[in-house]
Amino acid sequence: MLYTRGAPAIYNQWASVTGYPEWAWDGVEPFFRRIEKSQGGPVQTTQHAPLFGFYKYIEKSAVALGLQSHQNINSASAPASGHFYLDYTIDCRGFRHSALRSYLPLELALRRRGRLAICTGATVTRLELDVKGCLVTGVRVKSAKEKIEAVILPRREVIVCGGAISTPQLLQLSGIGPAPLLKQQDIPLKHDLPVGVHLADHWGIPISTELPFNETFHFMEQSSMQALWQVARFLVGRGGWMRSPSTQSAIFMNTSHMDTKSFRMRLGDAELDASRHENIPDVEIMVIPANAAPGTQPGKSLATLYVCLLQTQSEGSVRIASSDPDVDPRIHTCLFTDPGDIEVARNALRFTLSLTEHFMTSSGYPYRARLAVAPRIDGEFQDVRDHELDEFARTNARAVLHLGCTCRMGKKEKGGVVDEELRVHGVANLRVADASVFPILPATHTMAPTYMVAERCAEFIKNTWKAKNDVHSW
Repeated sequence: MLYTRGAPAIYNQWASVTGYPEWAWDGVEPFFRRIEKSQGGPVQTTQHAPLFGFYKYIEKSAVALGLQSHQNINSASAPASGHFYLDYTIDCRGFRHSALRSYLPLELALRRRGRLAICTGATVTRLELDVKGCLVTGVRVKSAKEKIEAVILPRREVIVCGGAISTPQLLQLSGIGPAPLLKQQDIPLKHDLPVGVHLADHWGIPISTELPFNETFHFMEQSSMQALWQVARFLVGRGGWMRSPSTQSAIFMNTSHMDTKSFRMRLGDAELDASRHENIPDVEIMVIPANAAPGTQPGKSLATLYVCLLQTQSEGSVRIASSDPDVDPRIHTCLFTDPGDIEVARNALRFTLSLTEHFMTSSGYPYRARLAVAPRIDGEFQDVRDHELDEFARTNARAVLHLGCTCRMGKKEKGGVVDEELRVHGVANLRVADASVFPILPATHTMAPTYMVAERCAEFIKNTWKAKNDVHSW
């Protein structure tokens, strides 16, 4: 729901690591514009005024700790670090403007029903390839209810959009993946590629503060009348709390620019330049007017500063557990296996504790606030030891589910699975268009980058078939 493009340096880094210059910022920026309704695209984005008063005091504290505040994170002039109000995909009627509603509204689906078939309740079990493994000759599909199997014959291309888990699972089941894994599962090898390797995610660690009930969503838990009022406001006028996401603002920052003694950010023009690789944010602090910590705290009204690690070096994997497509794959996340990740988490938690202290004591916030979920809820935050921060991070970190990178774009000799036009190496008519192709997980929310990948894939397909005189020339 949160629509953030990410800093230009993210995509310049993609171009550098893949060797594909067309994926640098100048190459992808037109496709972001193609998505957005304000630029003539199909996806509606919006912002609403902050729902609760504490937001502006968090903003004041962020500025006091050296960050600038900006209204539009997707502006071409937005800095790499700062406090930002976020765009989200909610339309003027208060409904979520999903990919389905944006790209395939009912009226368009009805107009295209002669050329469009949507199969619900069906599972793609594998791709059938020719003897040489150069072409997909069929897509095997199984009905969930009738247990009927069918093979769909592609006329031109097959586009896999299963995401960072299901896409590598399908490719591995089809004989495209690491040779040792496929041999272990008795699957004939078609292409030895690092499919399912390099699984990446963002990880969130909560710092929660207890606020008055009228300052958080917990007011609806305490008061049934308030809950009914908010439901009525949404149903009648598409207003109220229910038309907004849980996160309206966030801080993006790179912890290498933090003074480790004062826990303030040191940001000059060079550090704010969003086109420079060293300024890519490694942390996002999401401002959430609810409890985002593991477990529940009945009777408490909590707001959370959700510390998200954006450039984790620890990598996981997705590996099929069986040649049976109905068996879930094994997913290994491997959080904090790289020591650099725990160091970033430690610095980010120290900054967030400093931010929280300023908010509670020096921002002018008119209500009483106190720490409820933190490495230590009593005493001075400066007294918290490194081992306490590390233990808190390891215990409380949760997956944000911004999964990607399991079928990375890149040259085959450098470990890539798909090429610069998202074609699987060695298979002429097979492309992947989802977050699995990210060469590096973008240091931002992943919805907008995934839409951008899909837009680029559509352009690649269109250009390919415009250039072919004979549509059967495979």
